[in-house]
Amino acid sequence: MKIGDFLYRYNYNGFCVGVEKYKIYEIRQQETDAQYGVECLHCDHGWNCKLLVGKDDYGNFIYIQMLNDKEDSYESQKYHHNHEAKFWKTEKEAKIEYYKKSLVKIKESVENSKKSLEKLQKDCALVESLVKDLTEN
Repeated sequence: MKIGDFLYRYNYNGFCVGVEKYKIYEIRQQETDAQYGVECLHCDHGWNCKLLVGKDDYGNFIYIQMLNDKEDSYESQKYHHNHEAKFWKTEKEAKIEYYKKSLVKIKESVENSKKSLEKLQKDCALVESLVKDLTEN
């Protein structure tokens, strides 16, 4: 990675879902790896947030901290401090991550819905039998 390259991340937090683009403007070389100062090109609140991004133990690019003078802004922190979303070298990788996470959430929702339906069907059968018993006796 070099200055001027881009990283991408899919936004999950509900403000504006989609792929966001971050431009590398600074490289901080560490003993074993580098950390990258990136500027969010998506921010439209009056300034472009600057973040420090580095690799985790698994080699994934992750958020470390805010860098610009707006780092104390709760909304900026909340928006960018999203541990679920990794940074990727391509927009395609960011979309793949999002779709995989979405698929897991959808499958969980389907299972929960099935359980709710089963419970409602049992409740319905119980009430039907109670009505039948009361009307026959």
